[in-house]
Amino acid sequence: MANPAAVAAKMPEFKAATAKAAPAKPAKTGACEVKYVVKGYYCLMCKRELTPDDVRNSACKRCETKPAELEYCAARIPYFKSICQHMKKADAPFVCCGKPSIIAFNEDRARLSYECESCGVKGELASEIKHKEGCAPKFGGGLKKICSKSGKEPHASDAK
Repeated sequence: MANPAAVAAKMPEFKAATAKAAPAKPAKTGACEVKYVVKGYYCLMCKRELTPDDVRNSACKRCETKPAELEYCAARIPYFKSICQHMKKADAPFVCCGKPSIIAFNEDRARLSYECESCGVKGELASEIKHKEGCAPKFGGGLKKICSKSGKEPHASDAK
């Protein structure tokens, strides 16, 4: 607790922030570069995305219909936050009022859409994709996911 910079230097997320001559990292193009997907809900009747508070007993609170499942690419963006009343935010560790800063996270989310690998038809929900006549989708639907923020497949840069 006495030396937050030393603790942050050991954490991979903050090595670049604490290093003196850190090499430049390529800019992220979207949330899909962070490697986790969050599930959500969309009401087809109300035509709106639902929060956990909008769903009761697996149904939309407004119209009582079963919502469709959505997927989001999500990124946890770390920052340092003061534990005193000032609530200051910074990219590097700091001390405020004699108290060291703590690590907190914001979440950046981008909705996934779908595209047929055979006929190229796109859609917001996998259940609503209408393939072109004569399209023979691959096993499992033949749909690939596309991040709405970056326009790429989620985790396309990962070595599989």
